[in-house]
Amino acid sequence: MKTTLTAMSALALVIASASASAAWDDQADTSDAVKPYFGIGLTGFETTLSSNANSDVDFDSTGSVFRAGIEIVEENLSIEARFATTFAEDDKVVSVDGSAQDVSVKPDSLWGVYVIPRLPITERVGVYGLIGFSEVELEYTVEGISGGESVEQALTSDSDSDLSYGGGVDANFVGEIGGYAEYVQYYDADNDELRGLTLGLTYQY
Repeated sequence: MKTTLTAMSALALVIASASASAAWDDQADTSDAVKPYFGIGLTGFETTLSSNANSDVDFDSTGSVFRAGIEIVEENLSIEARFATTFAEDDKVVSVDGSAQDVSVKPDSLWGVYVIPRLPITERVGVYGLIGFSEVELEYTVEGISGGESVEQALTSDSDSDLSYGGGVDANFVGEIGGYAEYVQYYDADNDELRGLTLGLTYQY
């Protein structure tokens, strides 16, 4: 945990240095050199839990991802911060300590900092990669089952950080408005794994 936070601090320092050098280049037109943007997307999250009793059990949830960053235009590189949360989740009946339990798992909150290199394909379309660090809080809901009905609900949460990576494709629709589709592995540690497939819109100004 401390190692990851240290790495995140180092990444933030690199981000600040890169954006400052681009913004204050005496030879550059700063209006074109650095462009801020924000975006929002609808995400289908998949959380995988592994244990001795239940190996590789997948839990689906739906949420929103909010993005804000700067694009260093000449380098085809963006620096971005994200926040995500979920508003709906599915549950599954699994065996826990020999008894049937109704279980749901979702990312209650997620935030992170990422570096995003981009490769233009046409004037309007490009592909990009993503690498950075995410802090994820997973929420676990467990209910015992008696007589076919769920009883005795228990709610717990666990927070940790990990390296994140992924990629996607983006396109400019009209003016400053664009769209994107991406797949990101946000978290993979302590027998838990979190992935997200997102469709969204961006606005650059």
